[in-house]
Amino acid sequence: MSEETKQEAVDKYVKLSDPGWDEAKPVGKQAGTPAKVTLRLLDYPGVGVFRHWIGDAQVKRPFNCPGSKNGCPACRERNIAKLADTEGEGKWRSIHRMDHRDIVNVLELGETPKLKVFQISNSVKKRLDAIIARGEQFADPTTYDIEVMKSRTGRNTFDVEYDVFAVKDGNHRPLTADEKALLAKKYDLSQEITPADPQTIAAAMKGLKTGPGPATEEQKAEVQRVLKNQGLTALDVGVTDLDTITAEKAQAIIKDLG
Repeated sequence: MSEETKQEAVDKYVKLSDPGWDEAKPVGKQAGTPAKVTLRLLDYPGVGVFRHWIGDAQVKRPFNCPGSKNGCPACRERNIAKLADTEGEGKWRSIHRMDHRDIVNVLELGETPKLKVFQISNSVKKRLDAIIARGEQFADPTTYDIEVMKSRTGRNTFDVEYDVFAVKDGNHRPLTADEKALLAKKYDLSQEITPADPQTIAAAMKGLKTGPGPATEEQKAEVQRVLKNQGLTALDVGVTDLDTITAEKAQAIIKDLG
């Protein structure tokens, strides 16, 4: 993937910057300036997906959950911990934490409108639904512009809250010619909710890499075990040197032959 293509993939999604937090400032003035973006929803409610957040304490990545019935290993660990929670402490909820997103196409409005994908969190959806409930004029949120605002409430990066406002009190502004042209190019949202492969999730839970970088020693050992069990050599699966195998290739072999 070229650097240009990578940037296009990043720019595909609506991002609200971190408003920041300054501990040195007096209480009540520590939060930075809220981040804002004006949008026109092109879908609502869009498509929904449950995600697991998996990784170490510093860096976690979202993985679309394939569901317990489809062998999701993260769900299995959560369910085991839940059954063991006889005191009802609820600590199992933090294990491979889950969240839900409604995925929609939007126009990000500014000097030039841009077609993007917006991942609506539960907090944003709650505030948007409150606007919709105000009456007939607000019933269809694809007919007016909205402003989404992100504010910091504490020192941690996840200490945030969101507000949603109907621009010009829900004025039904018709789309411009440029906006209509973008509307015709909406993203295929089915790609956003494709479940992650259980093997990929399992690897992430173990801290194993699954990208194009070099495989870990544990992955190399697992590939050797799989090949031995199948009576194959590395060359049989297109690998000339196990010492230089990528994590992506190793995981494919483990998944397909293991």
